[in-house]
Amino acid sequence: MDKLFPNLARVADTSSWYRNHTSGAAATLQSLPVLLTGRHPEDADDDAFPVYANHPDNLFTLLGGTYDLRVSENLTKLCPDSSCPAPADRS
Repeated sequence: MDKLFPNLARVADTSSWYRNHTSGAAATLQSLPVLLTGRHPEDADDDAFPVYANHPDNLFTLLGGTYDLRVSENLTKLCPDSSCPAPADRS
């Protein structure tokens, strides 16, 4: 495997595998708020859409005042407009 896929072998050599662990939710749309808020699905409202109004305390709001965020969200809108202006608004 090392000769066929050297980069994959390098990642495997330096990685950990947690075989008894899974993602925070069954689908990407529900997993993103889990990843960005740090709250388990049972701690959050299952019916809450992945938008900033429903998940105001997330990684984007934590980093928004310190970093220039360049975010592209296709399925969600977790980054507030103040930190992540629309692409047409960027200079």
